[in-house]
Amino acid sequence: MTILIVILVILAILAALGFGAWKLGRGRGGWKRLLVAFALGVALLYLAYPGAYTSYRLTLDVETPDGMKSGSGVVRLNYAVIPQFLGSSSCGHSGVSRGEAVTVDLGQRGTFYALLVGRNETTGQPDQGLDPATAFIKTLAPHLWVKACERSKIFELMLLKAKAEVPLKHIPFLVRFRDEKDPKTVEAVDPSNLAASFGVGVRLKRVTMETTSDAVTTSIEKRLGWLGQYYAMRLDGDRSVAHAVPPPSLANALSSGTFKVPKE
Repeated sequence: MTILIVILVILAILAALGFGAWKLGRGRGGWKRLLVAFALGVALLYLAYPGAYTSYRLTLDVETPDGMKSGSGVVRLNYAVIPQFLGSSSCGHSGVSRGEAVTVDLGQRGTFYALLVGRNETTGQPDQGLDPATAFIKTLAPHLWVKACERSKIFELMLLKAKAEVPLKHIPFLVRFRDEKDPKTVEAVDPSNLAASFGVGVRLKRVTMETTSDAVTTSIEKRLGWLGQYYAMRLDGDRSVAHAVPPPSLANALSSGTFKVPKE
Protein backbone atom coordinates (compact mmCIF):
# COMPACT_ATOMS: atom_id res chain seq x y z
CA MET A 1 0.00 0.00 0.00
CA THR A 2 1.54 3.31 -1.05
CA ILE A 3 1.68 6.41 1.11
CA LEU A 4 -0.95 8.10 -1.09
CA ILE A 5 -3.42 5.25 -0.57
CA VAL A 6 -2.80 5.28 3.19
CA ILE A 7 -3.41 9.04 3.31
CA LEU A 8 -6.64 8.71 1.29
CA VAL A 9 -7.87 5.91 3.57
CA ILE A 10 -7.13 7.96 6.69
CA LEU A 11 -8.88 11.01 5.23
CA ALA A 12 -11.92 8.90 4.38
CA ILE A 13 -12.02 7.47 7.91
CA LEU A 14 -11.66 10.94 9.43
CA ALA A 15 -14.48 12.26 7.25
CA ALA A 16 -16.77 9.39 8.28
CA LEU A 17 -15.87 9.81 11.95
CA GLY A 18 -16.41 13.55 11.77
CA PHE A 19 -19.88 13.09 10.32
CA GLY A 20 -20.75 10.41 12.85
CA ALA A 21 -19.48 12.51 15.75
CA TRP A 22 -21.50 15.49 14.54
CA LYS A 23 -24.65 13.36 14.42
CA LEU A 24 -23.98 11.88 17.84
CA GLY A 25 -23.10 15.23 19.35
CA ARG A 26 -26.57 16.73 18.92
CA GLY A 27 -29.17 16.59 21.67
CA ARG A 28 -29.00 15.63 25.35
CA GLY A 29 -25.72 13.95 26.34
CA GLY A 30 -24.33 14.78 22.92
CA TRP A 31 -20.91 15.86 24.19
CA LYS A 32 -20.39 12.57 25.98
CA ARG A 33 -21.22 10.66 22.83
CA LEU A 34 -18.94 12.97 20.89
CA LEU A 35 -16.02 12.22 23.23
CA VAL A 36 -16.69 8.48 23.01
CA ALA A 37 -16.83 8.67 19.21
CA PHE A 38 -13.57 10.66 19.16
CA ALA A 39 -11.82 8.10 21.40
CA LEU A 40 -13.03 5.25 19.22
CA GLY A 41 -11.86 7.12 16.13
CA VAL A 42 -8.38 7.61 17.54
CA ALA A 43 -8.22 3.91 18.46
CA LEU A 44 -9.38 2.94 14.96
CA LEU A 45 -6.78 5.12 13.28
CA TYR A 46 -4.14 3.71 15.59
CA LEU A 47 -4.98 0.21 14.40
CA ALA A 48 -5.56 1.19 10.79
CA TYR A 49 -2.07 2.71 10.42
CA PRO A 50 0.30 0.23 12.02
CA GLY A 51 3.37 1.11 10.00
CA ALA A 52 5.43 3.86 8.46
CA TYR A 53 7.65 4.53 5.49
CA THR A 54 11.04 6.18 5.71
CA SER A 55 13.80 6.69 3.15
CA TYR A 56 17.54 6.92 3.48
CA ARG A 57 20.47 7.75 1.23
CA LEU A 58 23.51 5.47 1.35
CA THR A 59 26.78 6.99 0.11
CA LEU A 60 30.09 5.19 -0.38
CA ASP A 61 33.26 7.27 -0.76
CA VAL A 62 36.32 5.55 -2.23
CA GLU A 63 39.89 6.81 -2.40
CA THR A 64 41.71 5.94 -5.64
CA PRO A 65 44.98 7.04 -7.27
CA ASP A 66 42.74 8.99 -9.67
CA GLY A 67 40.99 10.89 -6.88
CA MET A 68 37.86 10.39 -4.79
CA LYS A 69 35.03 8.36 -6.32
CA SER A 70 31.56 8.12 -4.83
CA GLY A 71 28.29 6.34 -5.34
CA SER A 72 24.95 6.88 -3.63
CA GLY A 73 21.36 5.77 -3.81
CA VAL A 74 18.03 6.22 -2.03
CA VAL A 75 16.11 3.27 -0.59
CA ARG A 76 12.63 3.32 0.95
CA LEU A 77 11.90 1.13 3.96
CA ASN A 78 8.65 0.13 5.61
CA TYR A 79 8.07 -0.73 9.25
CA ALA A 80 4.88 -2.33 10.49
CA VAL A 81 3.54 -3.55 13.82
CA ILE A 82 1.39 -6.68 14.01
CA PRO A 83 -0.92 -6.56 17.06
CA GLN A 84 -0.02 -9.32 19.49
CA PHE A 85 -3.69 -10.06 20.24
CA LEU A 86 -4.01 -11.40 16.68
CA GLY A 87 -1.83 -14.32 17.69
CA SER A 88 1.22 -13.20 15.78
CA SER A 89 4.56 -14.69 16.73
CA SER A 90 6.36 -11.47 15.87
CA CYS A 91 5.58 -7.97 17.05
CA GLY A 92 6.42 -6.46 13.68
CA HIS A 93 8.35 -6.61 10.46
CA SER A 94 10.46 -4.33 8.33
CA GLY A 95 12.05 -4.36 4.94
CA VAL A 96 12.73 -2.59 1.66
CA SER A 97 9.55 -1.51 -0.09
CA ARG A 98 11.42 0.10 -2.98
CA GLY A 99 15.08 0.49 -3.80
CA GLU A 100 18.17 -0.93 -5.43
CA ALA A 101 21.83 -1.62 -4.84
CA VAL A 102 24.13 1.40 -4.81
CA THR A 103 26.41 1.56 -7.85
CA VAL A 104 29.98 2.79 -7.31
CA ASP A 105 31.75 3.45 -10.63
CA LEU A 106 35.55 3.60 -10.33
CA GLY A 107 36.09 4.35 -13.99
CA GLN A 108 38.59 2.12 -15.79
CA ARG A 109 39.18 0.22 -12.57
CA GLY A 110 35.65 -1.20 -12.62
CA THR A 111 32.36 -0.94 -10.76
CA PHE A 112 31.02 -2.50 -7.60
CA TYR A 113 27.57 -2.68 -6.02
CA ALA A 114 26.38 -2.37 -2.42
CA LEU A 115 23.52 -4.89 -2.26
CA LEU A 116 20.23 -4.94 -0.34
CA VAL A 117 21.59 -7.58 2.05
CA GLY A 118 24.34 -7.50 4.65
CA ARG A 119 27.55 -9.46 5.08
CA ASN A 120 27.78 -12.19 7.70
CA GLU A 121 30.96 -11.45 9.64
CA THR A 122 31.51 -15.10 10.50
CA THR A 123 30.95 -16.77 7.13
CA GLY A 124 31.68 -13.83 4.85
CA GLN A 125 28.51 -14.76 2.91
CA PRO A 126 25.54 -12.53 2.06
CA ASP A 127 23.06 -12.63 4.93
CA GLN A 128 19.36 -12.03 4.20
CA GLY A 129 18.80 -11.45 7.92
CA LEU A 130 21.02 -8.35 7.82
CA ASP A 131 18.62 -6.30 5.74
CA PRO A 132 18.81 -2.51 5.15
CA ALA A 133 16.02 -1.85 7.67
CA THR A 134 18.13 -3.43 10.42
CA ALA A 135 21.20 -1.46 9.37
CA PHE A 136 19.12 1.71 9.24
CA ILE A 137 17.85 1.44 12.80
CA LYS A 138 21.14 0.25 14.29
CA THR A 139 23.09 3.03 12.54
CA LEU A 140 20.76 6.03 12.79
CA ALA A 141 18.52 5.13 15.71
CA PRO A 142 20.18 2.49 17.94
CA HIS A 143 18.13 3.75 20.90
CA LEU A 144 15.00 2.55 19.10
CA TRP A 145 16.28 -0.91 18.21
CA VAL A 146 14.95 -2.83 21.21
CA LYS A 147 11.66 -0.92 21.06
CA ALA A 148 11.20 -0.86 17.30
CA CYS A 149 8.06 -2.97 17.56
CA GLU A 150 6.22 -0.40 19.65
CA ARG A 151 3.86 1.78 17.67
CA SER A 152 5.17 5.00 19.21
CA LYS A 153 8.68 4.05 18.09
CA ILE A 154 7.44 3.32 14.57
CA PHE A 155 6.27 6.92 14.31
CA GLU A 156 9.59 8.12 15.71
CA LEU A 157 11.31 6.25 12.90
CA MET A 158 9.00 7.89 10.38
CA LEU A 159 9.88 11.37 11.66
CA LEU A 160 13.58 10.66 12.21
CA LYS A 161 16.11 13.10 10.73
CA ALA A 162 19.67 11.85 11.11
CA LYS A 163 23.00 11.19 9.42
CA ALA A 164 25.80 8.90 10.55
CA GLU A 165 28.77 6.89 9.35
CA VAL A 166 27.90 3.22 8.88
CA PRO A 167 30.02 0.79 10.96
CA LEU A 168 31.84 -1.87 8.95
CA LYS A 169 29.59 -4.63 10.34
CA HIS A 170 26.49 -2.90 8.91
CA ILE A 171 27.91 -2.16 5.45
CA PRO A 172 25.96 -3.97 2.73
CA PHE A 173 27.45 -6.95 0.93
CA LEU A 174 29.65 -5.67 -1.91
CA VAL A 175 30.02 -7.38 -5.30
CA ARG A 176 31.40 -6.79 -8.78
CA PHE A 177 31.17 -8.65 -12.10
CA ARG A 178 34.05 -9.79 -14.25
CA ASP A 179 31.59 -9.29 -17.10
CA GLU A 180 28.51 -7.19 -16.31
CA LYS A 181 26.60 -8.87 -19.13
CA ASP A 182 26.99 -12.25 -17.43
CA PRO A 183 25.46 -12.56 -13.91
CA LYS A 184 27.37 -15.81 -13.27
CA THR A 185 30.62 -13.80 -13.12
CA VAL A 186 29.65 -12.09 -9.86
CA GLU A 187 32.44 -11.84 -7.27
CA ALA A 188 32.51 -10.67 -3.66
CA VAL A 189 34.36 -7.46 -2.81
CA ASP A 190 35.99 -7.14 0.61
CA PRO A 191 35.09 -3.69 2.02
CA SER A 192 38.26 -3.69 4.12
CA ASN A 193 40.45 -4.54 1.11
CA LEU A 194 39.16 -2.93 -2.08
CA ALA A 195 42.72 -2.96 -3.42
CA ALA A 196 42.47 -6.75 -3.89
CA SER A 197 39.69 -6.18 -6.43
CA PHE A 198 40.57 -2.81 -7.95
CA GLY A 199 44.29 -2.29 -7.54
CA VAL A 200 46.81 -0.62 -5.24
CA GLY A 201 45.70 2.66 -3.71
CA VAL A 202 41.97 1.93 -3.79
CA ARG A 203 40.40 2.16 -0.34
CA LEU A 204 36.89 2.52 1.06
CA LYS A 205 37.17 5.76 2.99
CA ARG A 206 33.68 6.02 4.46
CA VAL A 207 30.10 4.86 4.16
CA THR A 208 27.38 7.22 5.34
CA MET A 209 23.65 6.88 5.77
CA GLU A 210 21.16 9.72 6.14
CA THR A 211 17.41 10.12 6.14
CA THR A 212 16.02 11.90 3.08
CA SER A 213 12.87 12.85 1.22
CA ASP A 214 14.56 12.41 -2.17
CA ALA A 215 13.07 10.08 -4.76
CA VAL A 216 14.08 6.42 -4.72
CA THR A 217 16.94 5.60 -7.08
CA THR A 218 15.92 3.65 -10.20
CA SER A 219 18.84 3.33 -12.61
CA ILE A 220 20.59 0.02 -12.01
CA GLU A 221 18.91 -1.78 -14.92
CA LYS A 222 20.63 0.60 -17.31
CA ARG A 223 23.84 -1.22 -16.35
CA LEU A 224 22.49 -4.68 -15.55
CA GLY A 225 20.02 -5.24 -18.37
CA TRP A 226 19.47 -8.88 -17.40
CA LEU A 227 18.19 -8.05 -13.92
CA GLY A 228 14.50 -8.59 -14.68
CA GLN A 229 15.11 -12.22 -15.69
CA TYR A 230 16.57 -13.39 -12.35
CA TYR A 231 13.90 -12.71 -9.73
CA ALA A 232 12.67 -16.30 -9.92
CA MET A 233 16.11 -17.88 -10.07
CA ARG A 234 19.62 -17.53 -8.76
CA LEU A 235 22.28 -15.72 -10.77
CA ASP A 236 23.72 -19.08 -11.82
CA GLY A 237 20.34 -20.03 -13.34
CA ASP A 238 19.32 -22.40 -10.51
CA ARG A 239 15.52 -22.43 -10.04
CA SER A 240 15.37 -24.97 -7.19
CA VAL A 241 13.99 -23.99 -3.80
CA ALA A 242 16.51 -25.88 -1.64
CA HIS A 243 20.07 -24.59 -1.65
CA ALA A 244 23.22 -25.91 -0.06
CA VAL A 245 24.59 -24.14 3.02
CA PRO A 246 27.01 -22.65 2.30
CA PRO A 247 26.00 -22.23 -1.37
CA PRO A 248 28.30 -23.76 -3.99
CA SER A 249 29.03 -20.31 -5.41
CA LEU A 250 28.22 -16.65 -4.81
CA ALA A 251 26.09 -16.67 -7.97
CA ASN A 252 23.96 -19.39 -6.36
CA ALA A 253 23.46 -17.27 -3.23
CA LEU A 254 22.17 -14.18 -5.04
CA SER A 255 19.15 -13.28 -7.16
CA SER A 256 17.81 -10.06 -8.65
CA GLY A 257 15.99 -9.39 -5.37
CA THR A 258 19.32 -8.66 -3.68
CA PHE A 259 19.96 -5.95 -6.28
CA LYS A 260 16.53 -4.38 -6.61
CA VAL A 261 13.06 -4.42 -5.06
CA PRO A 262 10.72 -3.32 -7.86
CA LYS A 263 7.96 -0.77 -7.53
CA GLU A 264 4.81 -2.15 -5.92
